[in-house]
Amino acid sequence: MRRVGFRVGDLTKPVFLEKKLRFVLRLKNESLTRLYDHEPFDERAILDEYLEYAERLGPRIRDIYPIIQGALREDRRILCEGAQGAMLDLDLGTYPYVTSSAPTAGGALTGSGIPPNRVTRTIGVFKAYTTRVGYGPFPTELQGTLGELIREVGSEFGTVTGRARRVGWFDAAVARYSVNTSGIDSMAITKVDVLDQIETLRIATGYMSKGEHWDHPMSNISHLKHAEPVYEEMPGWLTSTKDCRRFEDLPAACQAYVERLGELAGAPVDVVSVGPDREHTLVRRSMV
Repeated sequence: MRRVGFRVGDLTKPVFLEKKLRFVLRLKNESLTRLYDHEPFDERAILDEYLEYAERLGPRIRDIYPIIQGALREDRRILCEGAQGAMLDLDLGTYPYVTSSAPTAGGALTGSGIPPNRVTRTIGVFKAYTTRVGYGPFPTELQGTLGELIREVGSEFGTVTGRARRVGWFDAAVARYSVNTSGIDSMAITKVDVLDQIETLRIATGYMSKGEHWDHPMSNISHLKHAEPVYEEMPGWLTSTKDCRRFEDLPAACQAYVERLGELAGAPVDVVSVGPDREHTLVRRSMV
């Protein structure tokens, strides 16, 4: 966000890359040495490393605008995949515990140059429960043995850092907020199998804060942090769903839970997954 970052296109201009690196390293090394007592980065080593990347990637670096516009003119199918979630959005999320970009559907358009009127479908991907990495308000967070169970069964640990993710009950207020702010047409609910062992499930339908009911996450994170979730309980299914290959094969209680998530969030659930492999993905209706 400081506008001193490097872009892939910079790799095609070695002289400019070197000048820019020299300027940026002055800023970075000053912070590293003065604030963190860390050894400064070596300019030559970084430049040599990235010039090697430039040699390998150069033939594949292109201006994205004509590629995108050409595909739109030819009415070709374009898929944009998002990362992170609505509550980490720089503007719509739990600021300052957010990322430095817009992970909503609108952010995908900003980053790609696709105009809003060309979007034909927006799919929201949700876990069957809620997770969060790092600090920030998390009204449905589970502590103790149940939270540990979901974390272990769901392998909720950072892919790179290995840091344990925070876990909690499905927050339908957040899901509804995501559906509305991204214009989600249909939902995919993942990791349903992680809940196979739980006898009673809870879904947060909203919050109580200072005697007032809220059906969406409040922008004041202090209020959200101290809000009490309003829960709806549903029976678990207490049987493995791993071998299910159609939505109709899921236990009745599991089907009811999934349907309720869609009702509360405000979008139909068209895909359910009961494991990490392709055969674990149960498609109810085509999303294309």
